[in-house]
Amino acid sequence: MRDLWAITETLVDQSLSLPFYPLQLSVACEVFDALEQEIAAEATKAQLKKGDDLASQENRCREFVACKGYQVV
Repeated sequence: MRDLWAITETLVDQSLSLPFYPLQLSVACEVFDALEQEIAAEATKAQLKKGDDLASQENRCREFVACKGYQVV
């Protein structure tokens, strides 16, 4: 992930000073998208390990609501 970040920074820096700016910027955007996907995947893995994934959050909310005597519709 650090490599993707370093590549992205380099491409953006270079894209502003080189004559083929549009192509460089396009590549930088693709690398940045890949970096975002990697971060999201890592965050999801961490949430699953901690029990903070969406299913766990929903279950906790439903338990809280039931404890208060309400019903989820």
